[in-house]
Amino acid sequence: MARRTKPSFRLNVPSPELEKILTTTSKPALRDAGNAVASNIRGIPVNVSVGNNRNGRAAAFVTLLHPKAIASQIKHGTLTRAAARAGLEVKRYRV
Repeated sequence: MARRTKPSFRLNVPSPELEKILTTTSKPALRDAGNAVASNIRGIPVNVSVGNNRNGRAAAFVTLLHPKAIASQIKHGTLTRAAARAGLEVKRYRV
């Protein structure tokens, strides 16, 4: 019996110019996704910014602006639940 594998796709950008175009055109959609996550968070001030991650890919960053933000994420999963409510799949970012 053949083993089934999950198909995967990765785009390797052939030129820096194309990478720049893809990054700039995706930023409005990323900002909308970040704002959707932020709208699901109540009682904690939130900042949404769009930039490039360590690999140079465009990403939206949602930051909880509260001294107890880490405790809130650990205890209640504040960001994780907000992202799930926005229809996003949450994966761990490898450091």
